[in-house]
Amino acid sequence: MGAWEKIGAWPWAIRLAGLGVLALLLCVVFAALLGAPGDDFNDKTCKEALALSLEDTTVPETATDEVRSKAEATAKLDAAGLLRIAGVAPTTTEFGRHLCAVVAGAITEAKEIEAANAVKALEGSLAVAESKLDGATDTSRQAAEQQVRKVTSDLTAARIKAAEGLTPVDLVIFFNGELAPFKVAVKAIHGQQLIRFPLATPDDAKAEGAQFWRELVRGVGWRPTEWGRMPVTLGLSRAGMTTTVPEASSAEPFELYVYSPMPVLAGVAALILLSAAFCLYARGTTLLRDNAMTAGVHRADLAEKLSMALQDQKDAKRNSDQVQTELDKKPEDEALKSRKEAADNAVAATERAVKKIQAQQQTWNDATDETPAGPYSLGRTQMAFWLFLIVAGYLFVALSIGQYQGLITGDVLMLLGISGVTGLAAVQITGDKAAGRASRGFVQDILSTEDGPQMQRLQAVAWTIILGGIFVWIAVRDYRFPTFDVNLLLLMGIAQSLYLGFKFQEGNK
Repeated sequence: MGAWEKIGAWPWAIRLAGLGVLALLLCVVFAALLGAPGDDFNDKTCKEALALSLEDTTVPETATDEVRSKAEATAKLDAAGLLRIAGVAPTTTEFGRHLCAVVAGAITEAKEIEAANAVKALEGSLAVAESKLDGATDTSRQAAEQQVRKVTSDLTAARIKAAEGLTPVDLVIFFNGELAPFKVAVKAIHGQQLIRFPLATPDDAKAEGAQFWRELVRGVGWRPTEWGRMPVTLGLSRAGMTTTVPEASSAEPFELYVYSPMPVLAGVAALILLSAAFCLYARGTTLLRDNAMTAGVHRADLAEKLSMALQDQKDAKRNSDQVQTELDKKPEDEALKSRKEAADNAVAATERAVKKIQAQQQTWNDATDETPAGPYSLGRTQMAFWLFLIVAGYLFVALSIGQYQGLITGDVLMLLGISGVTGLAAVQITGDKAAGRASRGFVQDILSTEDGPQMQRLQAVAWTIILGGIFVWIAVRDYRFPTFDVNLLLLMGIAQSLYLGFKFQEGNK
């Protein structure tokens, strides 16, 4: 019991807490600084990275017939308005950066020609109208002038429209075949063009589109060669299409960094160190205990109990000797034999009581007088368990995909409420009734009473661990806080209620 006191429990707790805070700061710094290699692409760097894709329709004179044939086939597809992705950059990126792509075939070449021909047709109509005006008589001049004004107005509008270009085409985005919650507008041309759009996740986990990004990176690889990274294929379709399959997909996927190994390792180290510091702190204080009794008070209580037990043992032996003396005089007396058996049993019972108290004294011999000696509380331990899980889960999700608002679900609040109410009720039920009880070890304290292991306590611990495991699994795999089944929460509540009900009975003994 006194091993930690001999080497200094408090210095160790402070050191571990300091190392844990340092590891947590490193986790935040690494998450901010480390990630996908390279910088965010701007319009210039996008064009430089995709220069070859933008020029792949230019066939050099020295090209082979096969290359020429392929280029001609590609040009025909673009002219026919078949959407195509010629290239994607960068090959590796992360949330908060931009993705670039070369797109072709947004509209057919015929539509472009039609728009250009509309201006030529109006210019011809204007020439005809002006010639009619020159040869018009006095009676027909007014009508000819009106026709010229109308055609001139239409031509001006057509020229403005031609200068501005056709109405931009909205394209919907697909990642790994899943429809993204945003669109990108491209020029209405059949040839190649460069587009650039952000890979931005909303800060609010409940915002529109937030769920898409979580589902996209769901279950991202945890193998050492793929830690926090996943391949993503870009797909595009025209916004007017009702199909759920992209019209065009990139030939090669790009790699999306969700998190880097270093922040995760630093975060795990922080969790371990802070948990260890918390355990040492809890061991040396009444933070998780049912009462404020110290080892000095407990030793004095044990000494008094031992004195009483030794006196009871002496009295039991004296009584046994007296009965034995009477039995020696009347060996056939059945009543004396029964009394002798009862006296021997009393002696054995007092011997066991003495040995039990002496064993307890041995346990607390090395502890200082100020060392807390009260039993650990199951209710308070559950509160600490959920505190660490929820804080660690929140930091992991927030630092991984940048969603830090709306993460806490109603079910998680309900679990916190259940554990908090259980801890509070346990303290109220126990009250002063636990003032003289001492710890028999953490596991025994939370799973048993003075009467031995208790099923209701084991059930409460089991369901706490099960729901905690589900919480960790969903937070790590799905980057969100779980929504539990109503019956599962009711089961958790029933388990805690049974624990409190039996604890009330324990307190009345």
